[in-house]
Amino acid sequence: MICFQCDNETDFGIKEDADVEQEYKGHTLWIKTPVTVCKKCGWEMLTDGQLDALVKATKKVYEKKVAKEN
Repeated sequence: MICFQCDNETDFGIKEDADVEQEYKGHTLWIKTPVTVCKKCGWEMLTDGQLDALVKATKKVYEKKVAKEN
């Protein structure tokens, strides 16, 4: 993995509860999800597995929001 911000290749960590903004079916949603963080510059990025989890979490948050509105 390489950080797109600073080209770091070795020092990354996991932030378990990052707030990620998602646009889904015309709604802006904020999703709490794990992300990978460059320890050198703080840039947050998603691995393939984290992206899959974000997609699932986004759908769940959307479904809850629509249920409350109806």
